[in-house]
Amino acid sequence: MKVSLCAAFNKEKDGISDYSGYLAQELARFVDVRLVALRHFIAEDNFYRQKAGEANEADIVHIQFNYPYFNGDMPYRNKLLFFLKYITKPVVITMHEVRIGYEPITSNVTPAHRRLVFNNTLFFWNFWSRLYHKDIVKRARRVIVHTRAQHEMIARLAKDKESIVLIPHGIVVIEQDKKNIAPFAAKRSLGVEGKRVVSIVGFINKKKGYALAFECLKELPDDVMLLIAGGPMTNNLVDSRYYRCIQKEISAAGLTKRVKITGYLTVQDIPEVMAATDICLAPFSSLSASGALSLCIAYNKAIIASDIEGHQEINGRVKCLELFRQGEAKDLLEKINWLLVDQNHLLGLREAAKVYSDKFSYARIAEKTALLYREVIDSLYP
Repeated sequence: MKVSLCAAFNKEKDGISDYSGYLAQELARFVDVRLVALRHFIAEDNFYRQKAGEANEADIVHIQFNYPYFNGDMPYRNKLLFFLKYITKPVVITMHEVRIGYEPITSNVTPAHRRLVFNNTLFFWNFWSRLYHKDIVKRARRVIVHTRAQHEMIARLAKDKESIVLIPHGIVVIEQDKKNIAPFAAKRSLGVEGKRVVSIVGFINKKKGYALAFECLKELPDDVMLLIAGGPMTNNLVDSRYYRCIQKEISAAGLTKRVKITGYLTVQDIPEVMAATDICLAPFSSLSASGALSLCIAYNKAIIASDIEGHQEINGRVKCLELFRQGEAKDLLEKINWLLVDQNHLLGLREAAKVYSDKFSYARIAEKTALLYREVIDSLYP
């Protein structure tokens, strides 16, 4: 069976590109994978016609859906339905992030006149967004999601509820030599020698919860340092503006000597960052950051995470996260202080992360995905 896997892969810097690359490697054990490389924020129709032509050379088309791959999340800009119009083969879509509808814009990052217009027409945009997502779901034979919350949200849009399939986010297998880098050497290389390092890993965006971490850092011992291990996503104006905002917040809080921002991490950079990290923080407001969290699990790190539904779901499979009450800095601070002194509990979390990694590896996820392809093909050509 030939499968066209549509994503940005190494053409762009984003977590879904990484996910797609890992999945493609493992899927190759079961099917003939053809990579169809998308890009961020391409508006030209001809680009999507060309990519649809490439995708149609396979038996089935699997789209790793990311709003930037189809020119953004506003319905009048997004090109996914246009792309699907030219696809002639059965379609599977993995919805990594689902944003049906919008919240009022309150941030000063957006100019005042644009905030006013958008907020006063929010009902219209939300109505259009719902119709648009409903049309996307209708055109796919199967829609894959990673969490129960996503499943419930998408299932409300689907006539055939059975077409929505939950497959957890995959965990990459990390070679042992990458896990065995000496923490002392890694910290010295990163300029955090002699520090206890707590890290927030992944692309910088509003949902990562940096403000909460800054609040805690003020109350933590002076030898504790926050490592923001990542940078803003490629060509993402909102995230780039937010990046500049958090730089100002760090300076205003007097934390410039206690917070280090690495910038974008290559695959080669990650092992050293993980070796230098004593505790990973995931104070996220949503699980759109699941790729970053999965990487922390893959390196078998001790992780403190907000108790959002997606994190509770992960703990329901294997209790590998120390959860704190979302948005409560005091609770997060207590959990950080606890893990900094209780090595037995920290090691227990690391062992649980290893169990989770084995149970939900990309190899297992790829096998489930390949079975889903066969199910789709068999239903069309019994």
